[in-house]
Amino acid sequence: MQPWEWLEHLSDRDLEFVAPGRAADLRRDPRLLAVALDDPGLFSRLSSEPDALMHVSPMLLFTVVVRQAARELKDARFTMERTGIRGRAAVFDAPQLRRFLEDPEIADYLGELLGSFTRHQSGTRWQRTARGWRRRRYSEFDLGSLESLEADASEEERFHLDRRIGEVALFLLGVFPEAVRRPRLRARTAEDIERVGAERLARAARHPLASRSGQAAVLGAVASHFAVARKSLNFVTDRYLYPMRADWFRPV
Repeated sequence: MQPWEWLEHLSDRDLEFVAPGRAADLRRDPRLLAVALDDPGLFSRLSSEPDALMHVSPMLLFTVVVRQAARELKDARFTMERTGIRGRAAVFDAPQLRRFLEDPEIADYLGELLGSFTRHQSGTRWQRTARGWRRRRYSEFDLGSLESLEADASEEERFHLDRRIGEVALFLLGVFPEAVRRPRLRARTAEDIERVGAERLARAARHPLASRSGQAAVLGAVASHFAVARKSLNFVTDRYLYPMRADWFRPV
């Protein structure tokens, strides 16, 4: 995301938190904002706030967290990966994760993705079936219910569904990996969810709407490195999000 594009996503309250007393300066010169977002001191101030989401937007909070993860990985040789309910094993993938997260477009995308899941969406939709119209419930955290919306989706809606299904798969595996063992997902293995996530994001990246909206490159990059994106979110979750997951995201 370019510096000036950030101004479309951040409120005056966000800017005031980023640079107290200088919000107007950030609006006049977005390059100052780009520098401020990479300041380790900003992460320190956010991490000291027990109710951070009461002070800043989810997108600002999680983007700063993802950027902090990239900084922390600079001197790391390995990360710890879960091998079961309580098991951990060292994996020498820190340089690969660091290179992935150091791409500003990917860091901003992952921050936006995390922020989007603080607003859980669910509802009902009428769907034509062989027996007539039926009302079906859907939830963002239920891959099956999202997939059921495809039958009557327009071409543009298919792009958004592909992107969201891919993002749900990435979010579940990255932030709530234990959710794979929950009843609603028990018919799917982690490997199956990862495959579905990568395929859906890749398909979204190829859609004409992705090119027109400037999303094709980042969606394609995340799709082709889906396992690295998942592990990056595992690292972010274990280091910064775990104590607050149930408060920041609706449990799945």
